[in-house]
Amino acid sequence: TFHVSPDYLDNPVLLAYLKKAASDGHLIGLFVKEAVVRDRPVNETMAYIERARASISKAINYAPQFLRFPVGAASGDLLKAVWARGWTVTSYNLDSQDYAFLNDQTVDGKGAVFSVFRDVFDAILPPAKGSFIAVQRDIVGPSVAQSEAIIGYAVQKGYRLVRLDECVGKAAGGDAGDGKVAEPERPPEAQANTGSSSRAGDLLYLAVVVLALLM
Repeated sequence: TFHVSPDYLDNPVLLAYLKKAASDGHLIGLFVKEAVVRDRPVNETMAYIERARASISKAINYAPQFLRFPVGAASGDLLKAVWARGWTVTSYNLDSQDYAFLNDQTVDGKGAVFSVFRDVFDAILPPAKGSFIAVQRDIVGPSVAQSEAIIGYAVQKGYRLVRLDECVGKAAGGDAGDGKVAEPERPPEAQANTGSSSRAGDLLYLAVVVLALLM
């Protein structure tokens, strides 16, 4: 699943990548930068979000329904407003910390970012497995380069890759790439930014930008 910032959709190269990701069956969501949220009235932020939804819709042929804010950036009033417009708000509970490894060196496709995931997986003793939504950032080249190794190790540890909609129990059973999700729920405010899912099973969701791993 890719949560994209609409601020770069005027770049034809990035727009082509977005269209390719959607056509390949990846779920597309929206990421709202902290600068959009900080010290702005809710109505202004909502206007930005709905313009972004319209812009992304033109590129991928469906309206995105998954939204991510910077951790702690969204107020209770803003969360209520986005829920009312049908958005599903998620966050993450496993940080790849790739922002700290901009010049990470890899050996056989593995480096410091891979080690973050490996250490988390290895800390859980079998047969138990964790439940995670993790985040990688596509602007960090070394993080992208290590995605294949991360996926391979996660699968080796018994996780299964799923899209974010399945991870949080909102898959509607549509064809891959159509963006269909179940009708949105109104989660309690206390759970608004949780990254873990209530679902059990050996599910793992991975894509650059967001990664989810479930038991």
